[in-house]
Amino acid sequence: MIRQFVIDLMFSYNISIDNIYGHYEMQSGKLQKKTCPNIDMHWFRNEIRKEMGQTYGKSI
Repeated sequence: MIRQFVIDLMFSYNISIDNIYGHYEMQSGKLQKKTCPNIDMHWFRNEIRKEMGQTYGKSI
């Protein structure tokens, strides 16, 4: 469900998968010791790539 939401936002705002980050991946998040979204973002981005390929026939 969250994957589809992110995909919808990507298409609506023309956001590349390379610009999808968790708070903890950003410098400000590191300084604030954020851990969210508490998932492996590399895995999440790969899951989005897979879903986009299956749903839209696109490779990002």
